[in-house]
Amino acid sequence: MNRTPGEGDSLKKAMNAAYRILSLRARSEEELREKLQTKGFNHSLIDEVISSMREKSYVNDSDFAQNLARYLLRNRSYGLIRIAEELRKKGIPSEIIRNTMSGLKGEVDEKEMVIHSLKVRLRGSDYSRMGEREKKRIVDYLYRKGFPLSKIYEVLKSKNRNSCEDDRE
Repeated sequence: MNRTPGEGDSLKKAMNAAYRILSLRARSEEELREKLQTKGFNHSLIDEVISSMREKSYVNDSDFAQNLARYLLRNRSYGLIRIAEELRKKGIPSEIIRNTMSGLKGEVDEKEMVIHSLKVRLRGSDYSRMGEREKKRIVDYLYRKGFPLSKIYEVLKSKNRNSCEDDRE
């Protein structure tokens, strides 16, 4: 492509800006596009930079989605619903989100994740002895973490049953 001298400088500036942005942390294509737009680069230049970054494997939405999903799963204890929402917020295409989530479903036991998050939240408190307002807060907390209500209630029902059985002994 023939460029005027000013266009070559703009491309170099845009590439350098992209390198700086990506040196801080991995980003999705959409995030990189937004950052470059806020720096005032035009759309055609941004498309060229992103294409170059994709060719060099500096930007890869599929890898980014898998890494972020695993991080959110392991380090934040998010449920699959919340992970999918976080990927959507990062501008990951729907097809990549579907593929990432189907890969995670095979690795994850959501019921165990709910139990773990509940233990962390309760910190030794007895769920069955809590008032309705406190119980609702716990359900809301688990729901915000991205767990389906069916799993939350399944775990909480077993918590109530186990606690009642303990009382009878």
